[in-house]
Amino acid sequence: WKAYNEAMIGGYVHANRLYAGENLLNMVSKDICSSYPTEMVASKMPYRMYYRTGPIHDMYLDRDKYAIIYHVRFKGVESKRWNTFWSVSKGEISIPWKADNGRLVACKSMTAYMTDIDYDLFLQFYDVKEIEVLEWWVGKKEYLPTALVDFALTAYEGKTKLKGIDEAYQLYMKLKQMLNSPFGAACCNVISNDIEFIHGEWAAAPLTDEVIAHRLEELRASFSQLFWYLHGVYTCARSRQRVC
Repeated sequence: WKAYNEAMIGGYVHANRLYAGENLLNMVSKDICSSYPTEMVASKMPYRMYYRTGPIHDMYLDRDKYAIIYHVRFKGVESKRWNTFWSVSKGEISIPWKADNGRLVACKSMTAYMTDIDYDLFLQFYDVKEIEVLEWWVGKKEYLPTALVDFALTAYEGKTKLKGIDEAYQLYMKLKQMLNSPFGAACCNVISNDIEFIHGEWAAAPLTDEVIAHRLEELRASFSQLFWYLHGVYTCARSRQRVC
């Protein structure tokens, strides 16, 4: 559960340090339309992750078939690019380190949890002198259920046809919300502290390993749980990879 939470990274709104603070004219920008729903429809998602230690077998490095959550230590990290990628808030980074507006530029050592997608992106953005995989989780990738894909495609088609039509604005917004709702459901963290009223005060109950294990077992046995949290994690990661 901790590994999945730590591997969750949202979108980035970040200035290139070469141009931060400047007024730039005649710029061209691009946007991926409905990026998160696109990934939920088109990308394979991990199922049934299993804990592992030791070396990773070559068969699991097939990115089309298997997903891996890495708990990894990097040493001698230095960015290859002016526009950096990894947030210093994700993981444990040795002091001193260099950062650009919260994005890691260089450090002697760091440990972090990351998806196989972000692991590959990290090595694309950074030079690393030494890599040590501390532990890892692996599971097969499969497409999400056909019913969800049909739902998303129907909502997207309706939204696109109504875009820009003033008299259909309310229906357009409803379809847009329907299209985005699966991602919102997937990335919702279902393991959180209970808030209890004790001795006249509200307080967060401790989130112990026993409580987490009990909640996870409840989720596994539930017929009402539509998505797995990792589906949200991988939707973000795939969208980030597509932009990079």
